[in-house]
Amino acid sequence: MNARITGLGAVTAWGLGVEATFAGALEGRIATGPSEALDLPELRAMHVGEALPRTAPGEDRAARLARLAVTEALADGGWDGARVRDPGTALLVATTKAGIGVGQHVLEGKAPADRLAAYPLAALGAELADELGVCGPVATISVACASGTAVLGHGLRLLRQGRARRVIVLGVDALSEFIALGFASLRATARGPARPFDVNRTGLVAGEGAAAVLLEGGEGPARARVVGYGGANDAVHVTGPAKDGRGLARALRMALRTAGMGPEQVDAVSAHGTATRYNDQMEGVAYRSVFGERPPPVHSLKGGIGHTMGAAGVVEAVVATRGLETGLWAPTAGFLEGDPELGLDIVHAEPRELPLACVVSSSSGFSGINAAVVLCRAR
Repeated sequence: MNARITGLGAVTAWGLGVEATFAGALEGRIATGPSEALDLPELRAMHVGEALPRTAPGEDRAARLARLAVTEALADGGWDGARVRDPGTALLVATTKAGIGVGQHVLEGKAPADRLAAYPLAALGAELADELGVCGPVATISVACASGTAVLGHGLRLLRQGRARRVIVLGVDALSEFIALGFASLRATARGPARPFDVNRTGLVAGEGAAAVLLEGGEGPARARVVGYGGANDAVHVTGPAKDGRGLARALRMALRTAGMGPEQVDAVSAHGTATRYNDQMEGVAYRSVFGERPPPVHSLKGGIGHTMGAAGVVEAVVATRGLETGLWAPTAGFLEGDPELGLDIVHAEPRELPLACVVSSSSGFSGINAAVVLCRAR
């Protein structure tokens, strides 16, 4: 069984709504810049990708982003309350840090202690499930920055195993001082826009956002289909990936195998593409290992909106779905000059018209986690 994508929702630095996000992606627009929401002197010279204006201390930015994305996806899919409250409906949330900004405000005395209820990773999913009346399985998946892709794979697994008839998949993360300064402490951040796969890339840009995808089993209308998933851990370093790309390559091969496809059937790749040297080089090796010396056209969205962490894989699935619907593969914002060591065909400058039937989206994260999902055009 494949999973039918029946509804989409998104909010990113490109704007509120799927069409605003897809338009920004097609334009290759850089929507990152100095922070207006985080009042920290250390961040004034850094770029971040903000999807919300400044919020009051104690307000959960992640929860606000999540509700915007889920509300749009439910409306897009035409889901009424009865379908959401059906025992066959599951809710899966992908996040790396969820309400950590709220917890930080409490510890600093900027918000009351009762706001700590928003801090645990599973709190957001439980709160949303209660608000929506979701009766099926509810789970939060946090496997670093591969979470968004992993949660799509888990949704497909629930449908194939008959544990759910429909799944609300949500990826969400919000900017906070902890996130921004944490990346900065690793010396992984760029001083300006991120430039994925560019020979002059200098690092990542932290971002925030949320995206929701509605998955259903069985036959019926669909915007696209999720047909395969793979995950693997190379486990070589707490933050750095295996330089030979073996973890990502294993995840990609597993995704293709579970889809019943060969690598030659993949028309384009939505890459993790953080614009850090170790990540981009690892992806180049992994893609050539799986697809041969001429991999399919590749793009990364992180040059436009920053690295949205747990939301990234679901945001990329939303843009990939619109790509399958329109035949347009978005360019890589920030990309100027290719790195010959990577051996990749980077889509840049303008959208590329392609005969898109099936595409792959992949993600990687700290501790060597890798995930990949195969999406195909709706028949």
